[in-house]
Amino acid sequence: MKNYRENNNPEDEKLSAMLDSKQSQAMRNLMQSMPEETVSLQWRSALNERLLSLAPTKKKLSAAMVGLRALVGVALASAVCLVVFVKSDSGKKAAISVVDPSTFASALISEHRQSVVSSEIAGPGIVDGETEKTATQDSDNDDPDTDSL
Repeated sequence: MKNYRENNNPEDEKLSAMLDSKQSQAMRNLMQSMPEETVSLQWRSALNERLLSLAPTKKKLSAAMVGLRALVGVALASAVCLVVFVKSDSGKKAAISVVDPSTFASALISEHRQSVVSSEIAGPGIVDGETEKTATQDSDNDDPDTDSL
C-alpha cells in the first residue's frame, strides 16, 4: 500500500484520496466482516448434472448414415454430369450433321485466301531493330515542328 502513496503522480494522489475516503473504508470493513462461504463439491456436481440435462444433446450419426449420405451425393453429381454431357453431345451432333462437307471446304479455302491477301497488303509488320533506326534518324532531323513533341 505504501508503494502507490510514494509516487508523486497527481492521478495516484487522486486514487489514494478516493481509497482513503470514509465510504471506501466503510465498504472495506463491510466486505471483511462477511463470512466466507465455500461451495461444496457435491453442490457443484449436482449443478453440472442439471446443466448437462438441460443442454441440447447432439445425435451421433452412424457410419451407415455417413456412407449413405456420401453415396447420395455421388449419385447426384453423376446425374448432373450425365445430363450436361448428353445435352452438349446431342447439340454438337446436330450442328455437324447439318453442315455440308463441300460447303465447309469452300468456306475454309476462301477464308485462307482472304487472310493471305490481307497479310500481303499489311506487310510483315515491324522488323526487329526498325524502330531504333527510325528513332536515331528522327533525332538528327532539326525540324522546329517536332521539337515540341
